[in-house]
Amino acid sequence: MFIICDNKNQEKIRNYFLSRFGIEKIFFEKYLFYKKNKSLFIITKERKEQINKIISKNQIRSMGIELFCNLKETIPSSIGISAIFKADQIKTNYLILDRKQAIDFFENKEININDISKKQVLSSGYVIGIHNQKIIGTLYFDKEKNICKPNISFENNNIK
Repeated sequence: MFIICDNKNQEKIRNYFLSRFGIEKIFFEKYLFYKKNKSLFIITKERKEQINKIISKNQIRSMGIELFCNLKETIPSSIGISAIFKADQIKTNYLILDRKQAIDFFENKEININDISKKQVLSSGYVIGIHNQKIIGTLYFDKEKNICKPNISFENNNIK
């Protein structure tokens, strides 16, 4: 069942995106966050009444864009991140991937952080992969090993 996030949880989500990726809180003013199981979805506020009617009937399986595939463990959805944000909104924790690295991303291969010439990575955790000025998804950066593992849900079934 879908549940709208309360103001406290919505603020935590906005704070996460600001601190992790530098995405300004104002970006989220026109959106609502809904939870279902482990996932978090984002949808425009202008549809709130329609959404709440549909939710009350408990007959929907999916709605909006999945922003986190596992909210409890703060695992962002690659597809959702690439659908919602533009590359120029990302200020921290990003990698600019060349063609080979982008192919490696989609082939679910680990990428050595030392091989990436343009990056702004602050700490271990999820980072955003960018290729040709477009977000292509998220990767998990392990600072100790200096590698990034693509976060591709159809490849990483153990994430959910």
